[in-house]
Amino acid sequence: MKKFGLLVVAVFALLVISACGSESKENSVTLDQMVQAYQEAGIEVDTSKKPMFQMVQAQDGVIFSIDKQKVALYEYSSEKEASKAKEENADIMKNWPQKGALILESSNDQALQIFNSVK
Repeated sequence: MKKFGLLVVAVFALLVISACGSESKENSVTLDQMVQAYQEAGIEVDTSKKPMFQMVQAQDGVIFSIDKQKVALYEYSSEKEASKAKEENADIMKNWPQKGALILESSNDQALQIFNSVK
């Protein structure tokens, strides 16, 4: 009976540990979710318009404007890859905000506000 009790406790401990580990997942906001947030704020975003995202090692991106100011969103394969790209391109990307695997290139306050509001 003691062995069975220890087995139950061990299984329970493994479940708790694995559940806690999944809570620390990186921010999973996608490019599509971010584009939707801009569109819901009344910003026209044509997802077929792409920045030269390969130049900053991104896997995808979208470019549009707010009040005639450039807004570019870059999507990376992971938060780690986005951080790595910022480090490698610090001369141009150091002030670009990052949310998980996404990076925003814009000096527009409204673009930054929308970017930061997406959960």
